[in-house]
Amino acid sequence: MSNKIKRDYQRIIDELTLIDASLLKSIISNIYPEVNSSEFGMPLTPKNINLLAYIIVNRVRGHNYINHLKKIIKRNNYLLDREYSVDKSFDEIEDIIHKNPKLIGLKLSDHYSQILLRFFSHNIFQGNTVNRLKGVCKELFLQYLITNPKEEEDKKIMLSENLRGSNIDVFFNSLFYEYPGFEKYFEQTNPEDIELGYFCKYDKEKKTFYDVKRGIMYFLFRYFDNFFAAKSFVATLIEKQTEVLKEIFEEKEKLAKFREYYFTDKDKLLLIKKANKKLKKENKRLNTQVLKRIDKSNNIELENRVHNLEKDKYYLQSRIEKMEEQIAVFEEEKKLNKELQENVEIKEEDKKEVAELPEYQNIVIMGGRWTSNHRKEVTEYLANNEVEFIDADKTLRHWDRIKNADMIFYDTSYNAHSYYYKAKKLAGEFYHLSSSNVNEMKKIFEIDI
Repeated sequence: MSNKIKRDYQRIIDELTLIDASLLKSIISNIYPEVNSSEFGMPLTPKNINLLAYIIVNRVRGHNYINHLKKIIKRNNYLLDREYSVDKSFDEIEDIIHKNPKLIGLKLSDHYSQILLRFFSHNIFQGNTVNRLKGVCKELFLQYLITNPKEEEDKKIMLSENLRGSNIDVFFNSLFYEYPGFEKYFEQTNPEDIELGYFCKYDKEKKTFYDVKRGIMYFLFRYFDNFFAAKSFVATLIEKQTEVLKEIFEEKEKLAKFREYYFTDKDKLLLIKKANKKLKKENKRLNTQVLKRIDKSNNIELENRVHNLEKDKYYLQSRIEKMEEQIAVFEEEKKLNKELQENVEIKEEDKKEVAELPEYQNIVIMGGRWTSNHRKEVTEYLANNEVEFIDADKTLRHWDRIKNADMIFYDTSYNAHSYYYKAKKLAGEFYHLSSSNVNEMKKIFEIDI
């Protein structure tokens, strides 16, 4: 049975939420006491921590919530150090906490919740120790909420079921609560346009339109401003929209077939680009027609169909953009692969030897010529880690895996200088291998092999 750990991030989110919906937010606040942390691309103010926890717990589409959770777990486990390892019993953990608490938390409940997250990160969700930790976390967290009532409960405006978790859902709630990053939307829209369109007055000090939050009015202005009465035309328009969408999906199926061959066939690449351009033009035309013809009525069925069309449009646009990015990656990869060579010479000094083997790390081996036997030897040698071999001529298309690796081995026996300098700049630990076998790796982690 393999000792490798492949974290069940979905189960981790579920388990944390079952204890309390605010538990993850409490953990984030505790392990990131510095507001100016740059790990998530934004200052971790209380509002931004609320937004980060909301994205992870609700698994918001369009955000890499798994990567966010991975960073939180890595920092949490680093802060706990070896003293709170998962082989300890509950009584041993409790004794350590009360005799010598080394965690940075200010509340006793944070000690237990951080330790519980460490167990979850090792895919340990049941057992005497975990169950007792869950019970203590529930009890202490409830006591803290009773003795420290929130000045303002975290809220979320619930849209219809079809829209929950969609880009429209996130956009509406972000405008309503004015999360950082959406201020630019208010600056780009002239409140006078809303005043004229909805016959209301804007209060700059309160940031409201007749006591209605400006976020609601800006959302309505974005999605509903150009609708007018045309009920007799709606049925025909939606039918036509459905037919066009059917044609678009047929085009999408054709594009899926083209993708299998576009790396070697330039003619098919041109067809894909032409089809993408046609889809964008058609989407824009249909969007303009729908916004001009659909009535602002209370017809629930009509509203749901319009929402579904909006979601389909955003989905298709996202797929098109993703395909264009993949085309660019393969073209750049084809160019860089011309530089591949045997025995790449690297003048820079390699990383110094380390004392022990890594554990529970995501490891990537770039390039080289690895046989199946040599790959098996490496995976057995690094049995407590996730190891992935990436062929030299497929480096660029798997760049995200290299970028997110905890440890990178660059095999100079067959590779390209360009890939070396790109990988060298990444955050993961970086080592050289001069040949494709496990002995080269053992030289890094062991004194004698």
